[in-house]
Amino acid sequence: MDFFVDIDERMENFKKDIQTLNNQEVIEKYYQHNAPACLSHDTYFELRKLIQNHFGIAQFTDIFMVGSGQLGFTIKPQERYRKFGDQSDIDLAIISDELFENFWRAVYIYKNEGSYWPKENDFKDYLFKGWIRPDYLPRSEAFRETEDWWEFFRQLTSSDRFGPYKIAGGLYFSRFFFESYQSLNIEACRRELIEV
Repeated sequence: MDFFVDIDERMENFKKDIQTLNNQEVIEKYYQHNAPACLSHDTYFELRKLIQNHFGIAQFTDIFMVGSGQLGFTIKPQERYRKFGDQSDIDLAIISDELFENFWRAVYIYKNEGSYWPKENDFKDYLFKGWIRPDYLPRSEAFRETEDWWEFFRQLTSSDRFGPYKIAGGLYFSRFFFESYQSLNIEACRRELIEV
């Protein structure tokens, strides 16, 4: 597997940076400024443009790669510092209050019609945190938005233009919620380093 950055060096720099930079600075450096570990600059640009055009996202800069595809390693608690590998996914965060509201409105109508929705409580939990996890949207022929979302990302994945990785996206209402969610894992990493 080819990486476009030195993963070990980036991991060491990340561990140093979280001890001296605040959460906002870490997010700016590692999510907004740094290129992803798993894609070239041009390929990443192409991926973001496809997402922007498909969903009508106003600002190209409101689409970020997150997770191990971006960093080169994960900072999720269960797999902390596991490197991006052949079985990894490319995860993207899309920030759009308009698209978010469109999904929220559709879910509201769906629920008020009394439709069956087993993952409703999980969805509400993340909605409270300012983001929509598509895997918690209603899975029903009556809720076409879910299938449209997954079909778009399936097409990106199967195109092989971005490697052999599954590509998925999450939807955030605003940068505040995106940064707040990322900050939780950054804080956990920071605490672990202090406790060692």
